[in-house]
Amino acid sequence: MKLYLFVCLLFCFSFYIKADAQVAENKNLFNRFHSINAIGIVNGSSGTSFMISSINGFNFRKVFVGAGVGYDNYYYRSVPFFIDGHYDLFGKKNKIQLVGNAGINLPLKSQNENTGNAAVKYKAGLFYETGFDYRMACKRHAFITGLSYSFKQVKKELENNVWNPVVNRIENLPLKYDYHFQRIVFRVGWEF
Repeated sequence: MKLYLFVCLLFCFSFYIKADAQVAENKNLFNRFHSINAIGIVNGSSGTSFMISSINGFNFRKVFVGAGVGYDNYYYRSVPFFIDGHYDLFGKKNKIQLVGNAGINLPLKSQNENTGNAAVKYKAGLFYETGFDYRMACKRHAFITGLSYSFKQVKKELENNVWNPVVNRIENLPLKYDYHFQRIVFRVGWEF
């Protein structure tokens, strides 16, 4: 529930900053601020799911750079935090953009989840995405659709208590899992 509240506040905050930025009439940094909010369908070998993201940053000529946060529901629910970049390849009003981002992926499982007799710990992993967007301008805003390759990593450590006859006691020899998810993402979004 806290995550949903956080994502909603992030979206509202980006609307507020954009509204303040439009008040300024001169060409300052606030006039270059943009927010890209998108939803996407994620497909990979472990099934199909969805994701949402919000990226807030600044546009300088052909380059957009910003910081983003998302909610990724593929296999393990997680929150990626990332740095995002868009580069205009060609087009003036409607543009094809090269897109890339990289950051960390935080699993939404509890820190010490109990499964039977063993405790499970989840750790942050890598997150990155690269692909193309098609940006269709609508006055000062834009509709965006894109296709990209996405990588998501989730690390899991499972408590494993085994009897050690040499020292005559039970020892914890944790089992470590490192999941790598390679997916294709189709997304639609709105830039303002």
